[in-house]
Amino acid sequence: MRDRPIGVLGAGVMGAGVAQSLAEAGHEVALVDVDRGALERALAEIRNQLRFRGLLGGGDPVPDPEAVVARIRRSVDISDLAEAAFVIENVTESWEVKERALGAIDAGVRLQARFVPTDRNRMMYATYKFAGFAEIEDAGDHVLLENDFTRIQSCPDYVTLEVEDR
Repeated sequence: MRDRPIGVLGAGVMGAGVAQSLAEAGHEVALVDVDRGALERALAEIRNQLRFRGLLGGGDPVPDPEAVVARIRRSVDISDLAEAAFVIENVTESWEVKERALGAIDAGVRLQARFVPTDRNRMMYATYKFAGFAEIEDAGDHVLLENDFTRIQSCPDYVTLEVEDR
């Protein structure tokens, strides 16, 4: 898997944190967001996080911020995720935005979830199954699930979506 990047879709607070963690662990990362400014802010935040960690000291040695950032390729083109080993989705919690993100299927991207069962999250597993995810691997400590996009659920009639212009 290390020969292919890990895709991160969405460069907000969560996406930047995920990209940073993956890059610090030595993975190549493809960070994609529709907003080029969000990509630049994410990299600035990653650099700052690593610099502040160095100032505070203690714990593990702090990696070189530029070496971490060098492992993160940035793009506004979702098709750049096609080469990813898998994609971690971190887009805005909006049905309209998520629906567009799921359109990544056209780019050959698979939607996968790594589920670590505990005694407190059994319902999350059921939610994945109802959403069309199937088990593709049981590794003992986790289950890898994948959605083949044959059952993308539409927004229920009782939900009204309103998008405000900013």
